[in-house]
Order: sequence, then structure tokens, then C-alpha cells
Amino acid sequence: MEVDTFILYVEKDKNLDITTRSLQCHGFTNITLVKGIVRKENKSKIVYSSWLKFLNENKNRFDKDIMLVEDDCIVMVKKDKMQSKIKQNKINSVFYQKLLKNKDEMYQVGAQGIYIPHNKIENFIDQLNKSTPIHFDRWLGRLDDIHYPCKPKEWGVEIPGSTKLWTDSYSGVRI
Repeated sequence: MEVDTFILYVEKDKNLDITTRSLQCHGFTNITLVKGIVRKENKSKIVYSSWLKFLNENKNRFDKDIMLVEDDCIVMVKKDKMQSKIKQNKINSVFYQKLLKNKDEMYQVGAQGIYIPHNKIENFIDQLNKSTPIHFDRWLGRLDDIHYPCKPKEWGVEIPGSTKLWTDSYSGVRI
């Protein structure tokens, strides 16, 4: 089964190359680079705003499953294995670093990859459009239909020492 993979990046650098190569080595062939929104204010909302813009601009072009990946991820799972474990009726968090609980809310940290079955894309975009932009990891944790088909760091890890503007918790910014 084919999947269109989109890598969100701020700068074309070695991290982007590592992410792209790790995807290719594991069988992901339909890869497109997506330039993220760069701005000084609201840095914790860059990923959310960038994916929202990209998905809205391209929502009528998706004809298969999609995977949204940040540019600071080393992929460690073959595409076929991943696709055998994902749920077609759920949004699948496939590359993340840990799960945390804050009061009654569960959220993930380091959500570098989200696999969205074709039949869930429209709903995913609708949910993004209806929500107030917040840190993307935290927003994903609020979804009723989120599924974790793997353990944290099992299928992908953050590139050590990556220095992007992406945040790694909803309360702080790495720069």
C-alpha cells in the first residue's frame, strides 16, 4: 500500500537529509518536502500552523494515506511493518518520544510522525480548522481517535542534538 510522506522543515540541513534518507531506507518512496512557516512569535505553534496551512492548501489532492513527519526524526521501521500495525479507522502516532499526563489530559512529546489513513484525512483537517492553534503534540493528545501502534521511540527517534525551532514540550521552546 502506498503512502504519501510529507516532511515539514524550516531549513534544508543535515537533519532533513538524515530524516529523508532514513525514510527512503525503510521503503518510503513518495516523499515531499514542506517548507514550514517561520516567525518569531508563537514559536510553540509553528508545527500546528504549518501543517494546517499545508493540509488546507492540498486537501483535494490526497488520494491515498498520508504521513506527516518532522525533519528531526530517524525512522527505524520498515513501511510494510508499520502499515500492518496501524488502524485504518484512527489517526496513528508512529514516531513519538514519550506520553505524558497533565491533569486529565494525555499528550505526547516529540510527535515526529503521524500516519493518517485516507478515510480520516478530511476529518483530521476539519478538526485542525475547528481548533485553536496550540502546540501540535498537545493537540494530538486531545484527539478521540488517536492510536499508538508502537511504544515511544520504537519506530522513530529524535535526531540527537537537533536544534530546530520545533518545541519538545508545550511549555518550552528549543532554540
